[in-house]
Amino acid sequence: MTNVVLSLPVFHATEGLGAFLGDLRSWVFRSKNRAARHFGLAHTTIMRYENDQILCPLGYIAALAQLVIEQLDLPPYQRGLAEQQLLATIQYALTEYAIDHTPLATWPELTNLAAAYLAEVQQQKQEQAKTGPLMGVLHDWGDAPDVQNFVGREDETATLVKWLQLDRCRLVAIIGLGGMGKTSLATRVAQQAQDDFKVIVWRSLQQGQQANDFLLECLHRIMPSPNSAYPSQFEHRLSVLIDYLRTTRCLLILDNIEAILQPQYPAGRYREGYEQYAQLFQAISERSHESCLILTSREKPYEFNRLEGVHTRSMVLTGLMRDDAQMLLDNQELYGTPQLWQELIKHYTGNPLALKLVAQVIKTMFFGQIAEFLQHEELIFGDVRTILAQQFERLSDQEQELLYWLAIERHTVKLAELKHDLVRSKYQHMLLETLESLLRRSLVERHQDGFMLHNVVLEYTTDRLIDQIAQELLDGTQGLLYRHALIKANSLDSIREHQSRAILRPLLHRIFVELGQERLLASLRQLLQTMQPLSALEMGYAPGNIFNLLVELKADLSQFDFRHKPLWHANLRGINPKQLDLSHSDLSRSVFSEQFGALIALARDPADRFLAVATADDQLIVWQNLDLKKLWQVPSNHDGIRAICFSGDGRYLISAGNDGLIRLWETSQGQNPRILAGHTRPVIGVAIAPQSQQLISASLDGEVRLWDRLSGKCLHRFNAHADGLSSIGLSANGQYLATAGLDRQIKLWHGPQLNYQTTITTHHEPIEILAFSPNPTILAGTGLDGDVYLWDLQANQLITSLPNEDRVFDLQFSPDGANLATAGLDQCIRIWQVETAHLTHMLYGHAHWVRALHYNRDGSRLYSVSSDQSLRIWEQASGRLLHTLQGYRGGVRSLALSNNADLLFNAGEAQAVTLWQLAEPFYRLNLPQATNNGRELAYHQASQLLAISQEQVIQLWDCQRLQLATILTGHQALIRAIAFRPDGSMLASCSEDHTVHVWSMPHGQIVQVFGCHDDLVTTLAWSQNGSLLATGSADRTIRIWGVAEHSCLSLLAGHSAGIISLAFSPDQRHLVSAGADQQVRIWDLSNQCYEIVLLHKPGLLKAVQWSADGRWIVIAAGSLALIWDWQNQQLVQRFEHQAAVDSICLSSDGHMLITGDQQGAIAIWQLATGKLLKKLHSDRPYQGLIINQAIGLNAAEQASLLNLGALIN
Repeated sequence: MTNVVLSLPVFHATEGLGAFLGDLRSWVFRSKNRAARHFGLAHTTIMRYENDQILCPLGYIAALAQLVIEQLDLPPYQRGLAEQQLLATIQYALTEYAIDHTPLATWPELTNLAAAYLAEVQQQKQEQAKTGPLMGVLHDWGDAPDVQNFVGREDETATLVKWLQLDRCRLVAIIGLGGMGKTSLATRVAQQAQDDFKVIVWRSLQQGQQANDFLLECLHRIMPSPNSAYPSQFEHRLSVLIDYLRTTRCLLILDNIEAILQPQYPAGRYREGYEQYAQLFQAISERSHESCLILTSREKPYEFNRLEGVHTRSMVLTGLMRDDAQMLLDNQELYGTPQLWQELIKHYTGNPLALKLVAQVIKTMFFGQIAEFLQHEELIFGDVRTILAQQFERLSDQEQELLYWLAIERHTVKLAELKHDLVRSKYQHMLLETLESLLRRSLVERHQDGFMLHNVVLEYTTDRLIDQIAQELLDGTQGLLYRHALIKANSLDSIREHQSRAILRPLLHRIFVELGQERLLASLRQLLQTMQPLSALEMGYAPGNIFNLLVELKADLSQFDFRHKPLWHANLRGINPKQLDLSHSDLSRSVFSEQFGALIALARDPADRFLAVATADDQLIVWQNLDLKKLWQVPSNHDGIRAICFSGDGRYLISAGNDGLIRLWETSQGQNPRILAGHTRPVIGVAIAPQSQQLISASLDGEVRLWDRLSGKCLHRFNAHADGLSSIGLSANGQYLATAGLDRQIKLWHGPQLNYQTTITTHHEPIEILAFSPNPTILAGTGLDGDVYLWDLQANQLITSLPNEDRVFDLQFSPDGANLATAGLDQCIRIWQVETAHLTHMLYGHAHWVRALHYNRDGSRLYSVSSDQSLRIWEQASGRLLHTLQGYRGGVRSLALSNNADLLFNAGEAQAVTLWQLAEPFYRLNLPQATNNGRELAYHQASQLLAISQEQVIQLWDCQRLQLATILTGHQALIRAIAFRPDGSMLASCSEDHTVHVWSMPHGQIVQVFGCHDDLVTTLAWSQNGSLLATGSADRTIRIWGVAEHSCLSLLAGHSAGIISLAFSPDQRHLVSAGADQQVRIWDLSNQCYEIVLLHKPGLLKAVQWSADGRWIVIAAGSLALIWDWQNQQLVQRFEHQAAVDSICLSSDGHMLITGDQQGAIAIWQLATGKLLKKLHSDRPYQGLIINQAIGLNAAEQASLLNLGALIN
């Protein structure tokens, strides 16, 4: 092989200067948005440069050229050649376009021009920073109540609006007793003053949000940016917020401040952990800015009196005047003279909630006659809690039960959920009339999306619930503990955590103080024993409540007898219940850790009943959307799923993938799918209109096909794009189909037969994702650069483009078309206002690529799935994370074997790296917890160094001392592969940051960085003598690097998808590669071309290795390890696992093969004979959990538990 200078950007006169600029930019920046941030430009400006719409400054070209050369990291002699070559290309391009400029004769002239341009850019950035963030109007009302029926309080409203608009107050507090209407008044004032503010953020502290988290939410709403853009420390974050409040007029509202104040004397002191709110209020009050914070509270924070003055004011809210109170009770049909009305209102100090409560008593018991009520001996006096206590005594059993359930729910709850809560109650059939009764009594509030309790009623009912259950536990009596769940395990995370904080933990604290740890545990153990004679219905929720109390206490669960008991709402997620026996238990409403890997696709049915995901290891999973109960999980047999969707009636889940087939699964069972065959290459998209029986599919074979879903017959087929299809999108009404091709065109097809209508030329990279707005005249699309484009299809023109940090994997319009959600490679979800193109939310939480998005039917929630093995649910309005369903695959991610085959290391999921001694005496040892979540392993026998990759860093462990030797840092994204040079002098690593690092050993200094791949670098391999390093990338190429030469010696192209794994032959003449295109290829390195396609579509490929003697090639494909005889060119062995094989490892003598699968099983095989020598298993979350004859689990749930270590004898 010969040394060559690396290829450089090339100018083609036929393509234009813009195409050359795009080529230059892509060598340095993966997206236009990243280049825009670097140069301080709008990303649309760069787009116009690259579309030849406007002429760019010469300094911009010079700065790009300088960056291209710098990132190549060439030796001096090659760098000089590269500089001259690129300079000549730039001169040619400028001359060709007749741009008037002084010729750039030397490279220093170019660098001087670049420096001058960058200095000007820096100055512009500094000037822009002084003017503050540019944004549109954004109002986030959070949990603010509906105040359409607000009455009275005209004077208070006018005063507060004046404080905000004319007096420019910075801090305003509305103080008053519970039930006085503080929250409604604050909302009313904010609505009246909203035109005076660019940003409004409403938040309630009912759930105890920390001050630092509130600051972060405000910063995200004012100027959305990545979390890393904001300081993590409270004081610094507060300073940033104040700076924004100076330049952007904002109204912040914090409701229920009393929730973070101590209930004890002296009043106004903060609960532990909430003291930072005092700093926040002081900073808002005393520092100069143009914004305002409104607080509502039952008591004034301690420091508020000191702060009050010109810019800080408080209003103590008193009761309603007679006329206002009469308006409030106008529909209650009460009768009395003005004097009687005045006396009634005076008795209850004009408290709106108290008046509404007693109004019901007057109406039902005294026929609306105020005089008779006032003359009654048992007239209700006192504060609201006293009134509530007396009201409670009048309630029927069914009314009390429903109030307790509403207190447990702690959020707006739909009728169906309440019905589900009462499933074990004899009063379930009376739900509607009980609700109506409580609504009439003003104890329950009706909201647009359900029912909930007023804050005062919620607090009172919660306290009463805790008091009664605590007494039951102390006395050993049956009651509410048996009839109500303390937490609902299948609720969203945010709700369940609120239930724990408001009910479970206070209850536990009460009985812990009374009994102490030992007596409490003994009491709970005894209580379980006394339940033995009871039926499951009689035990009710008590066993599940006790289980959750014990988990909160971190007790040893194996010491408690839960056999033959209903464990309703027991939360087993994230715990390791070793040796726990749940034989014959009812687990119907318990929740467990889920078993699934990286998620790549998402779908929901139109009626919001089902949610489906596809995993990277070819699994399909369907959940019931209401409670996320898993219905089924099956292998799809697609050799890689590309697309899923539901039929319009929700009866079928449709999947398509690399095998070119389309499968129709019955949603109810997930078995025996109907298969539609016809495509000859992978199917990349499927779609079906809501009311249609016709299914549309698109394939890499270039064809779009229209199928009859019922008969499976292909009704129509056509080639949409000559160069191949890249994406399709179907309008919500099913009338329009958009197709995108590799020809950089979007075509629109219309009508039942999909007749051609028009073409849009994008001028950008090929569009990979398409999505129609509910308004079918607007289409969104995105390509490799990450920018999202919106087109007006009627005018056939680009409306705008939305910048993203990196490549976007999915786009979803909200059901009303007002918002567009985007997500992808940078792990962030962005939500944009479509009309203004304004970024309103940046949602962070995922730890890897976000692969797919979906709104629920009413647009209130957004679902996301990620390669981090999680499904997340977000609240659209606030951007708040509501729930995370975290998968646990339990697989063996990586294996490393010592040269003498004595020591085996394996990295698994959510656990420390495990060391196995395979020679006698056999033993296993878990390395320290610092090795948790290791992804890739490499071991070198001579130095006894173990390398472990974790996200962006590499740990080096001294295995002789079992000590961490050093940590290698340098990569900017997830590390995908690591390998020691055979002589141990170097370690190579490749990453999703597009680079390959070479580190000297044992000290870990970076000696080389290779950065010429155009996408993620996914795999690497050393040659036997260590002179060559092969790297494979998602850009579908393989590069061979000369380590001594510091350069790329050859580039191998032929795979049609990314490279998964590589291995050199021992003689270094050949290279074997496995690709995401399901091909295994052998490359002849002397000719730099592939020799043969070894296997085609053997299954989902994970790894390849070449034995040290050169005879065997081992291929991990699906659940098999395949052994290929290189000399005789044939497949000779098939080693099978129960699950997909994730990793393989050959002994240095080539006699032994070790395989690890996705369920944590490790098998050791004799390579020549295929004999299984030993089977090992990594730790799993439910190792030893016994579920003999447990009921309430469907087949999918039981299979998942067994795969995660549970036992059935």
